[in-house]
Amino acid sequence: TTTTTTTTTTKTSEEASELYSQVSLFRMASDFHWGIWGILQAAGEVVLDGSFQREGAMARLEGEVDLDKWDYLRYGKNRLEGYRFVQEGLAFLDAIKLALHCTK
Repeated sequence: TTTTTTTTTTKTSEEASELYSQVSLFRMASDFHWGIWGILQAAGEVVLDGSFQREGAMARLEGEVDLDKWDYLRYGKNRLEGYRFVQEGLAFLDAIKLALHCTK
């Protein structure tokens, strides 16, 4: 009975780990997609009618934000930070799995 319980617990733990990895990969894909989209939208804010708007670009670089408008650049940056956060978390979990596997 103890062996069956241990096997079931191990299998459930492995399934949960696999599911977490899959969800994390989908989250990374979403964060990357929307991060790039946000940055491209922000780039479009300083290019109007095919010409570069120097004043708008300088204002963005200096951190001026119009609170009445959606901040695409900040949105994109936050989503890319989310991507990096999940990526680092998955690398950490892989290191733990490797360490646990080596001790068996």
